[in-house]
Amino acid sequence: MKDPNPVDASFDKASERSGLASETDRVWFEKHPERVHRLRDLVPFESIEPLGLPPPGRTWRILVTQVAACGRLRLPVPLPSYVSNEDADDQELGLIFDKIAPADLRKVISMKKRSQ
Repeated sequence: MKDPNPVDASFDKASERSGLASETDRVWFEKHPERVHRLRDLVPFESIEPLGLPPPGRTWRILVTQVAACGRLRLPVPLPSYVSNEDADDQELGLIFDKIAPADLRKVISMKKRSQ
């Protein structure tokens, strides 16, 4: 009998890539415990939802925010091509986060910063 709900191969690939991205984020934050935000390239198939083309002169990046010791939020953001992932600091990334993150999440990060 044929499976009435076959697993979509693209979903499997997205899930696998998302797990890989999640692990690299975890390792990065372990090496940089003072950081709240990280900017990195989008991993192919990381997002299940298609993002479409970024605006001209921009590329999709992922803004990763450490919410708790074991929790991270990932938000896609279109940034100018010349912006370096490695040179972006928490202050700059915090400003981007404040512009694109939902209000509830901004509150969580704000409370985390005050408790440090």
